Amino acid sequence: MIGIPLAFEWQWSAVSDVLPTLLTQFMKVTLLVTVLGTVIASLLGLVIAMAIRVLPRPLSEAVKWIANVIRMTPIIIQLLFASYAFLSLDLITIGVIVYGIHYATYMSEVYRAGIDSVPKGQWEASTALSMSTMRVWTAIIIPQALRATVPALG
Repeated sequence: MIGIPLAFEWQWSAVSDVLPTLLTQFMKVTLLVTVLGTVIASLLGLVIAMAIRVLPRPLSEAVKWIANVIRMTPIIIQLLFASYAFLSLDLITIGVIVYGIHYATYMSEVYRAGIDSVPKGQWEASTALSMSTMRVWTAIIIPQALRATVPALG
């Protein structure tokens, strides 16, 4: 069998020419979108999880349904849709928003599991002490739920 010559030869000089540009773009685009998207996802995920727990049943079911639709849609489809729907926005801004919303739906499930892990006695004790809803969430539920969710979020 006759060997087929390779049309491409690896050249380290080409790699050294391109590497600074790749690293610069990684810092400007990839890292920026990842960090800002994660911050949005972390905060919005907690809001979604709390909304599902606090809102009346019809609204809670609507929020669950929307989160499930977003979670089941491929992120590339969401990015394409958003880039065509919002032509006036910068593509990096669209990327940050889409990644933040998409991964917030996943994080909301992690937060929901953490909220559900808080013992029922804690909820009953806060009711017995006549604590306000905001105080219950900020002083009792969220600190205990975050302790259970931090490993899963990592």
